[in-house]
This record gives sequence, structure tokens and C-alpha cells, in this order.
Amino acid sequence: MPQSRATSKPTRSIFGVVGDLFKGAPNGAALANDRGTQHLSRSSLELDHLLQYERIIQEWGPLKTNLVASVVSNLNGSIGNAKSHSRAFQLHFLAETDGVFALDDADILMLFELRPGDMVEKLAETLIEANLPDEAEILRRSFELYVYPQKASGYVDGKAVHLIKLLNARDGAKCASGALADQYEDPILYDPDLESRYSALREA
Repeated sequence: MPQSRATSKPTRSIFGVVGDLFKGAPNGAALANDRGTQHLSRSSLELDHLLQYERIIQEWGPLKTNLVASVVSNLNGSIGNAKSHSRAFQLHFLAETDGVFALDDADILMLFELRPGDMVEKLAETLIEANLPDEAEILRRSFELYVYPQKASGYVDGKAVHLIKLLNARDGAKCASGALADQYEDPILYDPDLESRYSALREA
């Protein structure tokens, strides 16, 4: 049985990291220090990426965003991030449908072992069976754009490519700032009541 996450971390939007990020940041003469300036510049870039990621969540919704993010992170070789997004998808599915997705965490991890195209297609078929055709469509298209970003055409494709770029940067850099790395996690992961409901339904 997956171990429930502790509630040691507050549930909040990634916008809550803004104050933490710049708390004690270099100011005045300290900014003249090269190391301080480089750190602030890097942190500012990471923060900008987080804010862009949050805007995509607000537009697409957390279900689609975590679904695509789990697959992209897996393709990037970042299994830890893929698992985190996969569990967030599971919990959002429960919150929205009051049921559990046909594939559990172990099933999805097994899919991650397949060839990328086969993995995406199997997952898309399961989404359609769960009455989530829009999620299946965006998953298939995002995978195609992951491989062929030059095929992007239109607003939705542009958002998908942008999300992929943000995740590529996050997964590649492994988030140099620990506080910012944590903020990429969906707050739903720290909802103990929902996690308990999810575990109980999986065991039933």
C-alpha cells in the first residue's frame, strides 16, 4: 500500500513561494557581489518558470496538466517527478469523479517501461474508457509535440509545447533551489483526507 504523505507541508499555490524566494535576498551594495547577483538571477528565472507553469494549470486544469507532466517527466528520465505528477493526477481524478482511475500507481509505472508510443497509446485508451476523451487527445498531441515540436500549430499546441519546455528545464536542472523544487508538487498531494479516501478505495 502506498504510504500516505505527512501534512508537514502547507497546502498552497506555487505563488506562495514568492515571499520565501526573496526573503533575505541580496539588496543594495550586496547586489554588486557577482555570486549574489548570479544566485538572484537564477532564482528569478526559476520563479518565472513556476509562474508560467501555474498559469497553464489554471488554464488546462490540474488533471490534464499533471497527466501530461507525468508522461513528459518520464520521457525526460525524471522518474521521481513522473511519480509525483502521476499521484497528483490520481487524486484529482478522485476529487472530480468520486472514483479511482482504472490504472493505479503500479500500473502506470509499468506503462512507463513500455516504448514511449505504446505507453502513451495505452494510457490514452484507458482515459477514453474513463470518459476523458479531451485528456486522451491532449496527451496524444503533447507526445507528438514532444517528439516533433516543429509541428505545433495554433494556441493549444503552443501551450503544450510551452509546458513541455518548462518541464524539460525543471527535469534537466533538477531544480537548483530546494524550495522551488517542492513548489512544483501539486498541493493536493498533501491532503490527508483525500489520500486516505484514495488508499481505502484502492484496497476495497
